[in-house]
Amino acid sequence: MIKGLRFSGSRLCGVGLSLHGKAVSARRGWHGGLWLLPLLRPVLFAAFLFPTPLSSAQAQNQPAPTGRPPLTLGSIDWPPYSRATLPGEGRSSIIVRDAFAAVGVPVVFDYLPWVRMTALIRAQRLDGGLSFYASEDRQSWCHFSPPYDSSDLVLVERTDNPLSWVALADLARYRLGTVRDYVNTPDFDDLVRRGILQTEEVVSDIINIRKLMSGRIDGVVIDGAVFRYLIDREPELKARAADLRVNPVPLDRKPLYICFQKTEKGRALRDLFAEGLRQIQARPAEDAGNLLQRPNTADSSRVVR
Repeated sequence: MIKGLRFSGSRLCGVGLSLHGKAVSARRGWHGGLWLLPLLRPVLFAAFLFPTPLSSAQAQNQPAPTGRPPLTLGSIDWPPYSRATLPGEGRSSIIVRDAFAAVGVPVVFDYLPWVRMTALIRAQRLDGGLSFYASEDRQSWCHFSPPYDSSDLVLVERTDNPLSWVALADLARYRLGTVRDYVNTPDFDDLVRRGILQTEEVVSDIINIRKLMSGRIDGVVIDGAVFRYLIDREPELKARAADLRVNPVPLDRKPLYICFQKTEKGRALRDLFAEGLRQIQARPAEDAGNLLQRPNTADSSRVVR
């Protein structure tokens, strides 16, 4: 029975164990307990990373069954992927929580506007956040997790004014709605920077959809699952659902990542999550549910590159 763990400074290599009341050094080889370290690695990482309780209100509402203070990750209100009122807080939240639980780390989510969440991660005031697309710029301030879900990026149009295009440059004659600080696709964003595509930035998808319905823009760049969720559940949008449709050519299928802050702690959290994700992905399908095996809605053979 392990009676206690002792850390030497801030390193994980100087670990002392007490087994059945007898001190054992982890430096003494097989007979001295070194064989236990691979089994204890997730526990050691978690104990190192979470030495003091967090003050999050959500942590108080969801106490960890083990008594260990939970890790707080930033999240955005982005149903069906993440929303506080959804079962399990959304399908991506369920995956992330289960992966961390597999390595003994409880997690709660702090819902923030996208711009604020990214600013806090960059300033190293937040350990990480969900629902990131990878980009070259973000590599400089993120330790990206392995992908845990995927997002189908599409164009939404009015049924009475469909977008006619084959190559991205064909969209130059339209006004397109995007969300501030969202990454779209490298080619799309490059055409925007060069002034070839006309875009109008707002702070949320629902504002873009309202602008599209009113005729102020011609199309919206949005995740397909998010669009269907909003149209099905927001009364003002549902009433006019017949006026909108998804353009038949998807823009991209994008993996979703956790962006951890670019620090040693962020790297350790990324590695813990990677191990937990590996464990839950190895479970039989009937145990893991259908979240990790869900089919994508986009036709990958038609994605514009």
